[in-house]
Amino acid sequence: MLCDVFNGETGLVVAIIGSDGSGKSTLCRDLAEELRQRGPVDSIYFGSGDGTSSWLRWPLVQLRRVITTSPKSTAPRPADAPLSVATDERRRGRCVTTARTIWALTLAWEKRGKLRAAARARQRGRLVVCDRFPQAQVGGLMDGPLLHAWTSRGRGFRRMMASLEARPYVRAELEPPDLVLRLIVDQEHAQQRRPEHDPVDLARRRAIVEALRFDGAEFGVVDLDSSMPADDVRRAAMLAIDQCRNGARRR
Repeated sequence: MLCDVFNGETGLVVAIIGSDGSGKSTLCRDLAEELRQRGPVDSIYFGSGDGTSSWLRWPLVQLRRVITTSPKSTAPRPADAPLSVATDERRRGRCVTTARTIWALTLAWEKRGKLRAAARARQRGRLVVCDRFPQAQVGGLMDGPLLHAWTSRGRGFRRMMASLEARPYVRAELEPPDLVLRLIVDQEHAQQRRPEHDPVDLARRRAIVEALRFDGAEFGVVDLDSSMPADDVRRAAMLAIDQCRNGARRR
């Protein structure tokens, strides 16, 4: 029985991963609600979107929302001032790079804290449901490090920043979740759920998720067909959790 999770001896960290449109957030919410009827459950959001964010990153989230929702200026650039235009472009590029670096480092700091929280909860015998999980296999997207390109192409300060950002992602690889529930969604359903997304990008993200490896996960990776109704997906996820708790104990 799943109640063995709450015997005070050992907990369980379950990570739910999937590409856009696979239903990660819905499954995380539904699982947490059902599991809390059996015992203590912690929910941890590892993404950078609309989920919970740290106090340090919260101002950046608000600023990003203001920037992305503000109307862009349509005033034409002066044709007789090419030098000033080029200067503005360089200045804008530096600002974007600086903002991206701050965002990446803040997000990495936040992920490090959440990884520690998950480890502490497991030690206390709690079940932890993670919406997404950091990975160091693919950089730039799908919860991978954002400054990964500087690791090989950056110099000096940039390489140092990339190395600093990478630490929690490497830690996540070395200390993986106990069980990974991977939501597999076909292109048709993904496009229906995310009609605003580029189909090519959706396909690329789906391929990345399906190729991610979690060799250190004690109970492995369980693939779930997220094209099924949400209730069926939830029941399949609960069955996977029950089975891993009834199987071999943690070594």
